[in-house]
Amino acid sequence: MGDFWRSQPMKLIRLFIQLDAATATVDELGQLGMIQFKDLNPHVNAFQRNFVAQVKAADEMARKLRKFEKHIQDMNREADDEEGCPIIEIDSGRIPVIEPTIGDLANQLDELEAELVDTNTYYETMVRRNNRYVEYKHVLNKNADFFAEASADDLNFGDEDVYYDEDHMKGMLSWKSGVIERKSFHLFQQIIFRASRGNVFMKFAEIDEQLKDPSTGDMQEKNVFIIFFQASDVLEEKINRICESFTATLYHVPESREERMEKIDDAEEQLQDLRVALSRTRTARYQLLVKIAQDIKYWNERVIKEKSIHHTMNKFNYDLGRKCLIAEGWCPANSLDSIHIALRRARQKSNTDVDSSFFQEISTRDTPPTYFETNKFTYGFQAIVNSYGVPRYREINPAVFTCITFPFQFGVMFGDVGHGILMLLIALYMLYKEKELIKKGIPEMFEMVFAGRYIIFLMALFSIYCGAIYNEFFSVPMDLFGTNWYLNGNVTYWYTPNRAYPFGVDPVWKGADNELLYYNSLKMKMSVILGVTHMLTGLLFKAMNGVYFDKKEDIWFEFLPQLLFLSSVFGYLCFLIFFKWTIPFIENDQSHDSPLTTQSAPLLLNVLIYMFLPTKNDTQALYSGQGIVQGILAILALICIPWMLIPKPLYLWWKANKQDAYNPLGQNEDSESGSDSHDEHDMGEIVVHQSLETIEFVLSTISHTASYLRLWALSLAHSELSTVFWEMMFAPALSLGIITGHPYLSIIGGIIGFAAWFVATMLVLMGMESLSAFLHALRLHWVEFQSKFYFGDGKEFIPFSFERILNGDDEEI
Repeated sequence: MGDFWRSQPMKLIRLFIQLDAATATVDELGQLGMIQFKDLNPHVNAFQRNFVAQVKAADEMARKLRKFEKHIQDMNREADDEEGCPIIEIDSGRIPVIEPTIGDLANQLDELEAELVDTNTYYETMVRRNNRYVEYKHVLNKNADFFAEASADDLNFGDEDVYYDEDHMKGMLSWKSGVIERKSFHLFQQIIFRASRGNVFMKFAEIDEQLKDPSTGDMQEKNVFIIFFQASDVLEEKINRICESFTATLYHVPESREERMEKIDDAEEQLQDLRVALSRTRTARYQLLVKIAQDIKYWNERVIKEKSIHHTMNKFNYDLGRKCLIAEGWCPANSLDSIHIALRRARQKSNTDVDSSFFQEISTRDTPPTYFETNKFTYGFQAIVNSYGVPRYREINPAVFTCITFPFQFGVMFGDVGHGILMLLIALYMLYKEKELIKKGIPEMFEMVFAGRYIIFLMALFSIYCGAIYNEFFSVPMDLFGTNWYLNGNVTYWYTPNRAYPFGVDPVWKGADNELLYYNSLKMKMSVILGVTHMLTGLLFKAMNGVYFDKKEDIWFEFLPQLLFLSSVFGYLCFLIFFKWTIPFIENDQSHDSPLTTQSAPLLLNVLIYMFLPTKNDTQALYSGQGIVQGILAILALICIPWMLIPKPLYLWWKANKQDAYNPLGQNEDSESGSDSHDEHDMGEIVVHQSLETIEFVLSTISHTASYLRLWALSLAHSELSTVFWEMMFAPALSLGIITGHPYLSIIGGIIGFAAWFVATMLVLMGMESLSAFLHALRLHWVEFQSKFYFGDGKEFIPFSFERILNGDDEEI
């Protein structure tokens, strides 16, 4: 927990790596994943760096592998369309017995690409030839039908009827026959008609079988057409151009019936030969892709690693004198021994000298990156904090507190035992099937939900806990311990004054006339108490940061006045809430003469307002000396405002002058540091900054406390909406049998009502309401809580790690 409370201590190291062992060394460091390398060549163009050729070679290999994957996907898509064809499965765990060098791998990929290109080219050629013969066969068959129909019907061209006679057709009529895609045929037909001014006669028929496009692999539907027209070179040229523009394929059709039948038989023979050739080619292509699929996963990882290694080496400096690479990077202080071991393994792997690679720690004034070691449970909460801003190096990590307060505040707004159980079942399913779901792959839409499965689990537990306090199970009260009240008409009376309800709210309040007033009072006061406690915790963290970083001015001139201001106003309000709860106010009636009646109970909001007003306070005091105490607290709160405003700028000005006294000539070892010091202690900027900080804190103390009332508002809205769904959907359906006197109607109505109620509950309450409560809890942590102590301007530690790169988390590669 210590490494999660504050970020891990970091060290800046400088590595000296011999060229012969450079690749093996960076490879070992990438597997270790504990160094964030600095770019020592920020002004060098990416195409002018030392290892750009190796990066380009890796990119070329990656391109070939993507091409292989596409062909495997195309083959599997064909297998889905054709029954009996096996699916090619990519072997994810196969590692060659002898791992090839990157040069051998590049040569192997070149050979496989050439072989695959030749196979695909031949296969596409065969598919095109097969398509042409299939189309030609259908053209011949359909044209035989067209001519048979034309022998019985006349073809009308304008005012003249032309009768089909095969022996006298030549010289009177011409025709064009071919094949066109079905989706383009309607437009093609219209354009032909308009271009010829209606002087054509067109017949068409659909081809029953679909033809595969060899270029895209898509299946196409086509039509056979024949166009009869009066012999004219001009009109024939127009038709040819229109067919060409629509990529329609024209085929020569013999004039005599005998020649057509001979061509059909020839086409059938060619198709049989092509089917055999296609089957063999497809089998050879399938076997080649199966061979590739066995190793493509390993090849991909190998190429990605190779590219990332040389991409990282491009950040290093090349020392010509020592003939070595010099690298700098940040690493956790507790990983130095692991780095030593990694360098030793790299020396053994590359068979170089003992002292070929080493590192040394270097001192720096740069701010180190922030690194927290997270696990499956803490990852989601740390992600919530980092979404607002990465913690500053070594400042307190809000995620430690967020692990409990975030799901608890969600539970306060979403409190219901029934809804909490539904959410718990969803979380338990994700936890139980965790490994299986990760292995199978999470859809992108649910990736974020699955990443927050432990957050959902805790939110469900706290929803059940708060629902038990509210005594609500799908908005229905649970009478577990027996009520302390009895209902007389519409008024509740307390009949066991010496017994407190053991846990949560007495069930009798649900359905009482003053139910809303009671729950409003309870949840509103509870929200204020939780909010003030949350903000006071944030101020306590500010003090702890001030002590750790030795910033006395933050403790004495910020934390202390802010703590007193918040405690004097809203801390006192929380005290009044608890104190008022201890007073047994009773209803004013004839049987009681006690002055402590419900009508005389003071409104705490008025008490808080009268604290700062000089007029007479007419509210009844809760305790003796209340006016004096409130006056002292009001004066203390007013004193805290100049306390926050004035002393800190004066202290920083005095501190800057004191430092200048030790350096009267203004000499600085680092001119940049001197510039930063001058900017830091610019008096005008400090005064303006502190003024804004003071105004912001005073105003935000009020607005942030009011903001925590969203806990009350959303909890009340959730309860009332759940009540509406229960009373308007499920309960009336169950009572149909009682109302009508037919018991079976209760069963039918119950089934229908339950279905409607369950759908509304899942969509509105479990979907929209849970998302709303999640976002409001997020806001309370980002703004109201973290603004009290959190800077959030740190730099995240992003190490060079093969695990991150292979998971796609590194955007540079």
